[in-house]
Amino acid sequence: MVKNIDPVLLLFLIFVLNFRLSFKLIALVGVYLYRPNFKFKKDGIFYFYFLMAGLAVINFVFVSGDYSYAHLMVLLSGSLIWMACLLCYHQLRLSVDTLDSGKLIKTLEVLTLLNFLVSMFDVVKVMLITKTINPYTQVSPPPYGISSGDLIGGVYGGMHLVNTIICSLLLVFFVYRGSLLFVVLSLIPFLLTGSNLGTFILGGSLLMMAFLKRGIAFKNYAFFCLAFISLFYIKITPDNQRYMASVLTKATKQLFGKKEQKQIIDSIAVKADTMLIKHDSLPLVLAAVKPLKKELSKEDLIIQYITYRKKILHLQLEEKQAVIDSSLIRRMSVVRKRKEDLAIKLNDYVFFRRDSVARSKSNMAMFEYGRLKKFDLDRESGKITSFKQTGAYLSGDIKHALFGAGIGSFSSRLAFITSGIVDDSRLLMALPHYETEAFKNNHKAIFKYLMYRDDETHSITNLPFCWYNQLLGEYGLLGLLVFCVFYCFYWLKRFKQLRYGRYLLVAMFGFFFFDYWYERVSVMVIFELLMLLDLKLNKAVES
Repeated sequence: MVKNIDPVLLLFLIFVLNFRLSFKLIALVGVYLYRPNFKFKKDGIFYFYFLMAGLAVINFVFVSGDYSYAHLMVLLSGSLIWMACLLCYHQLRLSVDTLDSGKLIKTLEVLTLLNFLVSMFDVVKVMLITKTINPYTQVSPPPYGISSGDLIGGVYGGMHLVNTIICSLLLVFFVYRGSLLFVVLSLIPFLLTGSNLGTFILGGSLLMMAFLKRGIAFKNYAFFCLAFISLFYIKITPDNQRYMASVLTKATKQLFGKKEQKQIIDSIAVKADTMLIKHDSLPLVLAAVKPLKKELSKEDLIIQYITYRKKILHLQLEEKQAVIDSSLIRRMSVVRKRKEDLAIKLNDYVFFRRDSVARSKSNMAMFEYGRLKKFDLDRESGKITSFKQTGAYLSGDIKHALFGAGIGSFSSRLAFITSGIVDDSRLLMALPHYETEAFKNNHKAIFKYLMYRDDETHSITNLPFCWYNQLLGEYGLLGLLVFCVFYCFYWLKRFKQLRYGRYLLVAMFGFFFFDYWYERVSVMVIFELLMLLDLKLNKAVES
């Protein structure tokens, strides 16, 4: 295998996909010293990267009115990041055009193998620190316990979401290639990172492949992965399984509203009443449950039903399978187990730390002594709130709608770093302090409130990090136009020539909700390489 790989491409990928900006600079300098080719092919991707940097300059010169040194340095840094994306794309295109397809595939296989080994090493380190075989079920404060996946960065370094997305993209590629070994080597690190939203997106992609792709082999691979994912959630990360269920429940409540919730609760109560009528001494149970049914939640109602039933009938649930709905019994036992687990956790010292941590945060100047802007995360997720803030900002002024706030001025990695609220790249942290009122009053306000709250709120569904927020908030409708016409249309124009690339494209639109991926110069690199390779495999790369 080693003889058939391209070591230059492999080293370039290992360094450029690392989360550290210094490693990316080493990768770019090294690959252009080895292959000093600057004859760029003027395709849609080229114009996208070039025009995004151009829009940032236009905003700075003609729209923002802020010509401060700090703003100038943010503009320069952001524009260089766009140029770094362009330089990476050019090298990927050169590799795809000049290398044999088999060598490209072998290189990706070696990258996958290395990432698997490093990811397993990360897991072993967590096991040794927590002194447990399965750290995901241990009651521990972050970054351990249910958050252990945050430490599985693999060969890509300290950001686990990069590992999550790259593994999912490679998994789809290897499913299409019919390589079971590398499907498994991609799937295991993906699951170890513990990204629930990533699981939804990958699961959707696999279902699409299973039902839309012809050939029994593709369907078998897709269903194998789905079964593997289900087994992993049930046996290895049951807390993540329950967390996913709670997120879906909350989303359903937000979607249907209180009136529909009450109807659901009432329907469950009616079902319980109907079951109870079958027994002799149940009037007391009915009298106890009925007055409470409109006040209790769905789960509390079922728990109440179990409690009174055991007190009066003194019967084991297993002995009444013939007269009791078995599906409801299973649901009751699951809810009861969840309540017991919660009781255990509430008695654990880790969970008692929340009050003291909240009090200490209230005394910190960063959190405005507890008087910072607050958001109702139970009613609406932080991500949805951030979208509404972006929409409100664009609708407030025609200049904002067309050009956005400008690079690093509304929602981006640069905005969070230069404001001083996020510790990230040391190179970018050396930039002078810079933040705008638009950023301070919107996405920074959400982020500060999330950091003030307990760790359970620090999820992708609440964080304002998102490419769509950055695109519209900092580049406006003109940026959206450039993105759609030059980047999206480049791939959509070749949609018929794509095979697995069709599923990668759909998945990437979902992964854009995770973070500012173009600024990261990582996920988009492997995405573009796989897309170009797909075109090459189908003999559709433009000469």
